[in-house]
Amino acid sequence: MEELPTGKFTYRERYKDPYTEKYKKVSVTLNSKSNQAKNKAQRVLNEKIEKAFDDKKKTGIRFSEAFSAWENYYPQIVKERTYASYKYPIKIIRNYFDDNIIIDNLRQKDIKNFLEHQYYKNNYSLNYVNQMRNILVSVFDYTELQVNPARNIALKRKPATLEEVQK
Repeated sequence: MEELPTGKFTYRERYKDPYTEKYKKVSVTLNSKSNQAKNKAQRVLNEKIEKAFDDKKKTGIRFSEAFSAWENYYPQIVKERTYASYKYPIKIIRNYFDDNIIIDNLRQKDIKNFLEHQYYKNNYSLNYVNQMRNILVSVFDYTELQVNPARNIALKRKPATLEEVQK
């Protein structure tokens, strides 16, 4: 609380934005510093903070819905052969992720774990795994998420085996 030269009182509160992890401030100015005014200021500040969180809307879309919508849209903007090459990577992605996952809850770590599993455990080629990542980027871009969890993921190339070096 801070008293202004005009005789009014400004109440401020800081909060941490969960999306940017930066601290932000909200404030409200009232005529008094009584307990009743303090309570009112706290309510108003809490409403402002909640409104700031609501502005960053979550889609609430399930993974299966997002993927189905993308599958209806994507063939219209790419060549038929390009989309045909996505048939099996799409199948792998859909089998790995639960259809009921809300896409807002998917984190970059989840996507990276999926890609690493495909590359290191299932021994798919790096190009093939990158194709899967590109599909996920496209799906999340289509659903207009605030933050696309599939972006900026890079996998380390596996060390070459003796057989590969001799080729």
